[in-house]
Amino acid sequence: MWKKEKYNYYESYSKTVNASYLANHCSNCKVIQGDFFLFEEVDTPFFVDSIEKAKKLKLYKIPLENDLIVDLDIGFGSEDYLIEKYAQKFDF
Repeated sequence: MWKKEKYNYYESYSKTVNASYLANHCSNCKVIQGDFFLFEEVDTPFFVDSIEKAKKLKLYKIPLENDLIVDLDIGFGSEDYLIEKYAQKFDF
């Protein structure tokens, strides 16, 4: 599972949400990082509320041999269009 070895991204159980899901993990201690603090806090990378912040964001498209099947909930913010329009995008 290359996502686990290369990117520390794999399914594990979260007591916070009482379920297992695909999540980022610490590369040192392997603790689940979750995603709340990536998106919900004002001073985090994906809380983008201006063109300037969006331009600093780098998005990497990772080609996959097969699709990932996921069961998830998606929330959208009113400034999410800034990421699509202004973030730097790279093929990995």
